[in-house]
Amino acid sequence: MSPEIVHALRRPLLLSCIALALSGGASAAPVLPYTEGVRVGGRLEGAAASKTFAEPDSRRRDPIHVESVFNCADSGIGSLRDAVAAAADGDTIDLTHLACSTISLTTGEITIPQNTLSLVGPGSSLSIVRNISSNFSRILTHTGTGVLTVAGLGIGYGVATYEGGCIRSAGSLTLSNALVSGCRTQSTAVQGHNSYGGGVFVAGNLTMSSSTLVSNSCSADFTTRAFGGGAFVRSSAHILESTINDNSVGYFVGRGNVGGIDIVGTAASVIVNSTISGNYATDKIGGLYAYEQLTLTGATIAFNKSLYGQTLPAGVEAYNGLAMDSTIIANNTWSGNEFDLSAFTVTGANNLVVGSNDSPPGTLTADPNLQPLADNGGPTKTHALLMTSVAVDAGNNAAGTSTDQRGPGFARVRGPKVDIGAFELQVNDRIFASGFE
Repeated sequence: MSPEIVHALRRPLLLSCIALALSGGASAAPVLPYTEGVRVGGRLEGAAASKTFAEPDSRRRDPIHVESVFNCADSGIGSLRDAVAAAADGDTIDLTHLACSTISLTTGEITIPQNTLSLVGPGSSLSIVRNISSNFSRILTHTGTGVLTVAGLGIGYGVATYEGGCIRSAGSLTLSNALVSGCRTQSTAVQGHNSYGGGVFVAGNLTMSSSTLVSNSCSADFTTRAFGGGAFVRSSAHILESTINDNSVGYFVGRGNVGGIDIVGTAASVIVNSTISGNYATDKIGGLYAYEQLTLTGATIAFNKSLYGQTLPAGVEAYNGLAMDSTIIANNTWSGNEFDLSAFTVTGANNLVVGSNDSPPGTLTADPNLQPLADNGGPTKTHALLMTSVAVDAGNNAAGTSTDQRGPGFARVRGPKVDIGAFELQVNDRIFASGFE
């Protein structure tokens, strides 16, 4: 019996029987470097390529090459759509030198048939979005079974009727310094199926680093159900220095489960130095669900909400066990009642969990007094700690990371010990809080 069916039997309101699992993906491939030898609409033929322009039919299928995007048009020569169509398996699509801020898709989603492909942009200055005056469509559909990498890009405002409002991958997905926002899936009785992954749907593994899933939604009507407002993952998730916030699931009462990220695969998942905050479910589990063993280290999971609770938490449900160290799970509520964590077995140390009977011995239960989610430095938002928080100097660095969630410039260890959660109070923070500025 599949884990999803087992879960449906144990938690009948959480997961319904899901269609046969798509094939899982391989581990994430590194993003290939961009070099200077390019041509309009053409392929870089190795690092030593000259600037001589060749005809399209003369392109060699070298194992390492880059397709470059030269304009922000929806289609045509030099566009992203054209570059994807010309790319070979394993290529990198380079968008780093575009001067525009938006690629607006007016003729529908971009289909990516390659097993493995990387889209590399300049960072938050460039977004790929659905033109709001065009028909509903998602942004990227990856039909290959390898790894789709989206790095240094914003992806937004896609709409799908089934899986993945902005990105759907039949393989695995890697998000690096990426933003997925304002996306949604919606299902109705006429369509006759459930809805999965408001922001992203991943049949294989999801890998996130320095990335954000925000303000995505997954909805259902009175005959269907919705799962995973921010993301729905059929295999495993590996999340580092990332934030999943303000996503929602459901529309009618009792029709949406897991507002943040829903991980239903049979492979273990790991979340390090990351924040899951402010997500909402119209039924149960506002923040995070993981079917298989889950590891949380230096994480902050807070202020997630669900309409109902009783047997399932608003924060984290770890069905087959949880190992957690130096993690805050607090202020997660259903109808105003705090219920932060439920897990079959729990191990770990130096944690802070306010509302749960499943915490390891020695877990702190006092309110951590988290500050509102904000830009406290680094590429993703975090909940800052005050000097007076019980989480300060009360954690450990089991993951052995050198920085907190914010990355370079924000040491993981400041003071006598590590702080609990994704945010480490820095020297300047301590000085200013003491009134010596």
